[in-house]
Amino acid sequence: MCLCVEIKFCHVFQNLTYETASTDEKRTRYFLSTFHPDNAMIFQRFILLCFSLLPFTLPAQDRFSDCAGAIILCDKSDLIVKQLFGVGQELSEVGFTTCSDRLKERNTVWLKWQVGAPGAIEFTIEPLESGDDLDFIVYRLDDDILQCSRKYELRCMASGENIGDRAGASSACTGKMGLSDAVSDLRESDGCGDDHDNFLAAIDAKAGENYILYVNNYTSANGFRLEWGGDAAFTKPHELEMPLAQQTRMSKAIYFRDNAVKSGFKTDWTEAPLQKAFVATAGGSSVPNVFAGCTPFDDNIEKTVRHAAFRVGALYPNPATTQTNVRIEAPHSAVMQLEVCDVLGKRCYDRVCVLDPGEQLLQIPVQQLSAGFYFVQLRAGKTVETKKLMVAY
Repeated sequence: MCLCVEIKFCHVFQNLTYETASTDEKRTRYFLSTFHPDNAMIFQRFILLCFSLLPFTLPAQDRFSDCAGAIILCDKSDLIVKQLFGVGQELSEVGFTTCSDRLKERNTVWLKWQVGAPGAIEFTIEPLESGDDLDFIVYRLDDDILQCSRKYELRCMASGENIGDRAGASSACTGKMGLSDAVSDLRESDGCGDDHDNFLAAIDAKAGENYILYVNNYTSANGFRLEWGGDAAFTKPHELEMPLAQQTRMSKAIYFRDNAVKSGFKTDWTEAPLQKAFVATAGGSSVPNVFAGCTPFDDNIEKTVRHAAFRVGALYPNPATTQTNVRIEAPHSAVMQLEVCDVLGKRCYDRVCVLDPGEQLLQIPVQQLSAGFYFVQLRAGKTVETKKLMVAY
């Protein structure tokens, strides 16, 4: 397929170039040169057509908000979804559910995998922002891994806080959720009933079966951590034709921990090295997917030494009234655990932050805290920093 149908139709793009970034991060970039004013009409008429047909025109965010662009897993590496990007373009693909009628979508992600060895599928989803309300649905996909139409709901989770409840009254229906062999229910409806615990029964999976996990953050665009359990094993889907390394770029939102959990759940992510997933259009697919735990790796994996220290700056402003900030310089991608405690050691705020290599600014809200002194602890890798913070009104 030629670029822009034929260059003669889009000659306003006089210097169109394609660049593959370094091995630390793959990106696809397109550069448009200046064009003569006489071509303005051609430019207006053909620019959308040209960009729709370029082979790697990907937006800044990943396209996993639609099932067609789902994250495809090749093993049971634990994941962090750093950020979500709305509901995608297919607004009716969830449809009616057994737990919430027509589920109201806000910020969504789709994940797919194929079972390599039979057994139980368990997982735990934990929001990065502790107050967020997440829902999920698990489907069995009776079709090719790249398809979405023949999906059948197996588990449906819609529990959350009851509107008007006093603080903490619905705590059983917030926070961690997932599948567990310790429970037997197949769905939990809206709100927080007496029988709700945020977990549904594990799935007994057979080799060769395909599954879909749909997650919806009803509260915000913040992401979540996903940790796998159970004894089923995942494999690279046999029908998947993987792209060449030079046709990929690094994901801006999906990270995975390459030491998959064999049994139970590991909760401390700060010691674990993270790798970025990659984005590409696989053979037979019409839109790009995100791939985690899949090859190619050599041109995508970050090869940074992971023992370098993280540099943590001072809190500012301090005293603070609405928020305080701290600059972090990270030598590699990692998880940072942030906690704010009062002088008695009570935890008042906590948050999981996903750091990219380089300098970044973390914003810590304090408007929910009473005036007084607090301790802010930041932990990543072998770096542990504690800062004193004063909140004043």
